[in-house]
Amino acid sequence: KFFMIHDGLVDVLIGDKVVRTLKKPAYFGEVGLVSNSPHSATVRISDSGPAVLVECSQDDFRQVFLGEPGVLAEISLRVLGTRAPLEDVLKHETARIAFKKHVEKEFAEENIDFWLEVEELESVDRRKVRRSV
Repeated sequence: KFFMIHDGLVDVLIGDKVVRTLKKPAYFGEVGLVSNSPHSATVRISDSGPAVLVECSQDDFRQVFLGEPGVLAEISLRVLGTRAPLEDVLKHETARIAFKKHVEKEFAEENIDFWLEVEELESVDRRKVRRSV
């Protein structure tokens, strides 16, 4: 799950050691959203007092950003870095431009253009296509 801090402080622990304290507008749990990997740290409410957090499940998070694939791709790229899936690179405008420049050297840029056209076609409302045919 993904959490956003609304108020208060939370401590990030690795093992028994507090390695960081977070406050609003920080968030945590983003690694699990994009990688399905186990958490890399434990987070607990700081001893300084209560905290208010907003919890968001992976499904809810994806639903909120369903119409914004670039946002999901950016989170994936930031968290996973070079391990991010190619699909996320292609959905993120800046990453796609950089990748396209790279593949131009390999004479393969038409593959990206083809992928973009397929994505656009898949996003067309099928009812509109049937009416227009």
